[in-house]
Amino acid sequence: MVSRFHNQLLLSFCFRILNSFLLFTFFQPDEYYQAWEPAYIEMFHRGYKTWEWHAGLRTSLLPRFFTLIIRIAEILNINYLVLGKIVMAFVAALADVYTGKVAETVTNSREIGIYTWLISLGSMFNWYCSTRTFSNTLEMALTIVAFYVWAPTKTDYKRISWMRLAFAQLLAHISIALRPSAGIFWLHIGIYSIFMFKGWKERVNYSLFSFLVALICQTSIVLLDLDYYSPDFKVPYLEFFRFNVLYKVSSLYGENEVYWYITQGVTFLLMGYIPYFILGWRKTPGLIKQIIVVNLSLMSLISHKEQRFLFFLLPFMHISTAIGFEGSRRSVWAKLKPLAVLVNVVVALYLSIFHMGGVSNVVETIRKDNSIKEVAFLMPCHATPWHSHFQRQDAEFNPLFLSCEPPWKQYIALNNPSFEDEDLLSNSLDSYKTETELFYEDPSVYLSQHPELITDTIVVYEPLQELMESHGYAIRDSFFNGLFTDDERKSGHILIMSKD
Repeated sequence: MVSRFHNQLLLSFCFRILNSFLLFTFFQPDEYYQAWEPAYIEMFHRGYKTWEWHAGLRTSLLPRFFTLIIRIAEILNINYLVLGKIVMAFVAALADVYTGKVAETVTNSREIGIYTWLISLGSMFNWYCSTRTFSNTLEMALTIVAFYVWAPTKTDYKRISWMRLAFAQLLAHISIALRPSAGIFWLHIGIYSIFMFKGWKERVNYSLFSFLVALICQTSIVLLDLDYYSPDFKVPYLEFFRFNVLYKVSSLYGENEVYWYITQGVTFLLMGYIPYFILGWRKTPGLIKQIIVVNLSLMSLISHKEQRFLFFLLPFMHISTAIGFEGSRRSVWAKLKPLAVLVNVVVALYLSIFHMGGVSNVVETIRKDNSIKEVAFLMPCHATPWHSHFQRQDAEFNPLFLSCEPPWKQYIALNNPSFEDEDLLSNSLDSYKTETELFYEDPSVYLSQHPELITDTIVVYEPLQELMESHGYAIRDSFFNGLFTDDERKSGHILIMSKD
């Protein structure tokens, strides 16, 4: 007999397969440069490694995972990007189902569990991101599955399944390796779990077991990372702490107000569900409230913020939303439920099919057109996927783009006790500008200084059309890229232009 879990998983998987193959747009560069690109380099020895990989900030687990997908795809003789979509659809489906299972457990209500599962399926942000190859996506799925398996709501010490707990903690440690900020979540859950028990002997035994699992898991992860970065000695946890906490390099990518996650983070993640999340908050179980408030508060203290950094909290927000949906059956809000779902559907389809869809069209065009050999992307850095998505093995193919790496080597030098001229280096850091910044200050001057960018084919956003026409280029292809943008440099269509 097929269980409800398997029925839900099958339905979720079919839905996420559809979701995955209807995703035609670009969201953030990390989707490619932290997953597929390093894996492609590992397999085919060409591609672009961002500075984080040279500095050793990232764990090797993510590229190892996608390298495995490429190897399996070669055995099956299918395109690895297709297999990747299927794998990520399954990951997203697991997250959907386990979100419902957690809701059912913490509320002791099968109805709330089913509501939460359906709300997860109808989530705009899940549709937009849950099948993308972000570390945040895997972090979110690992978090909700591990939380369910960990079962921190069960307080009977004698009924603890130590193997089950060890497996949950393994998933937790993988999520921390992928996203070190996940340590905030699991530290909270770990402390909560210890103090569930009344006796100190039980607390000590539980703590010692968790410490042993942590030691084994984290040692294994560090050894894998040391092997990946060999012969350099790189421990991503240490490098992440050094660059993002001590050197504050992440602030170079933008700083946000402390309340940004409330005004623009949670609201974007929930979209049409916002009223029901608020309605359900009062009856939300205390542990779920704690998880949301504690993590949201601590994450808000980090200066560099992005909506996807809160992705791991979205399943827990959906539990509150489901409680709000279920509890509003006799109010005016009941009549507005279809509108909430409609808002999510409209926004999700626009973001997944149209918004920044021109990026995918450009990459696909260049991938298929072997006549394009040298092409320069004169646009903000990492505005498109790279070799892993071009999938061109011809040696003559030589794409170029404007970089935007921070001066990470200078930060290391500045913080080296043996470095003497700190004032000189500090001034150079203050005046440092990336290739992208220098180009957009005066594109014409920059091109005259860098003739290597005057290739047979270029890719630009529409604002640079007139300038490039003055350099003898004509439009070869033009692609719609959305109705709006938060960066005027990316406004209008994306153009592929060639020399007359």
